[in-house]
Amino acid sequence: IMRNPKKKRTERQKQLRAEKLEKKRLEKEADRVWHEAVIRKWGNICFFENNSKKAKEHKKYTKYGHHYFAKGRYPILRFEVFNGIPICWACHYKAEKFDRTMLADIIVAKGEAWYNRLLKMSQDRKSSFETADYYKKIIEKLQKYLNA
Repeated sequence: IMRNPKKKRTERQKQLRAEKLEKKRLEKEADRVWHEAVIRKWGNICFFENNSKKAKEHKKYTKYGHHYFAKGRYPILRFEVFNGIPICWACHYKAEKFDRTMLADIIVAKGEAWYNRLLKMSQDRKSSFETADYYKKIIEKLQKYLNA
């Protein structure tokens, strides 16, 4: 039986692959810690349930945060706790479909100052995105926030 000979990876290729895997691991860890920090900051009840009339009779608990400014479009705000809102999966689905009334309700509840602060931060352009060191610093910053 003849096998396809596998190309041997060079040491540099192995190093690059290891760095890529480490960066991905750190990115996932930073996301997890961000979710924890959002829940610590704003509570574990769905934002829309907590700010509605029916909140007193039915509360949806959550352990996830939703990015008001999308993390793909605004990477500078991806790990900003103030950009996070605790939200249940049903409301998250509606918000992801850009339900304008939901997005407007968030601004009304959180205030114009909150929105303007995030808008100003979104215009900052840092160049150190998505390196392993960047994620390490983000995790460290969020851990300090959680331990405060």
